[in-house]
Amino acid sequence: MEISVLKRKSKPMRSFDKTEWKYYDREHFGRVISWDTRIYYLKAYEGKEIVGTMELKVEAGVGFIKTLIVKYSNQRKGTGKILMLEAENIIKKQNGHKIFLTTGKYWDAVKFYLALGFKQTGEMRNHYFHVNFIEMSKFI
Repeated sequence: MEISVLKRKSKPMRSFDKTEWKYYDREHFGRVISWDTRIYYLKAYEGKEIVGTMELKVEAGVGFIKTLIVKYSNQRKGTGKILMLEAENIIKKQNGHKIFLTTGKYWDAVKFYLALGFKQTGEMRNHYFHVNFIEMSKFI
């Protein structure tokens, strides 16, 4: 057996995955599942100035906030909350039921997410750059 490392998934790999996943879908879910994945890039702006961005992935009824960045001077002015609410709306429009994210365990952002109704649902010790992270989620 040999292993190849590729920068992109090839057409034969996509075909293989499509064929083989059906067996595992039936085993795990009792039916073939459509794993539609959509990526959204949200931008908050005032005039022509960007004041916040978000990357959101929605898959199988679950939204994942990959990044949420608010301009430092715009923090605590509602920008992050508006972006999060828009993410929830996008997920709901796709019949989604849950949203989750990861953040540093001791970061100020934890208070922000708790205020929005998120709960800590996991812990990742010694994670990115050896910092402790947590998973936070919310049913919507």
